[in-house]
Amino acid sequence: MLSKKDQILEFLKNKEKTIVEISQELGFKEDFVRTTVIRLKNPKTPLIRNIGKKNKYILYTAVEKGEPNIDAEILKKMIPEFIKNGIELDLNNNEIERVKKLYAEI
Repeated sequence: MLSKKDQILEFLKNKEKTIVEISQELGFKEDFVRTTVIRLKNPKTPLIRNIGKKNKYILYTAVEKGEPNIDAEILKKMIPEFIKNGIELDLNNNEIERVKKLYAEI
């Protein structure tokens, strides 16, 4: 029997689902699913990532082992263009620090 965390990961393979959909379809409480998804989105070793939005809800999907962090790769290409063109973003302090780390990798 898979743990609840592993059931969520397995459920999200090749699917795009919101917290509410995961909760309803697996029969888990929304708070549990939300907490688990946040933990599984660990930036160092993400097992789940945001894939977009459905209405006002964020869609999540499982990350395949060895799959590159596409979001980081895209950001690395975008950051220099944003700086060059003077584009400003409304980011909180934590997000600013994460962007600085990505920029340092370019």
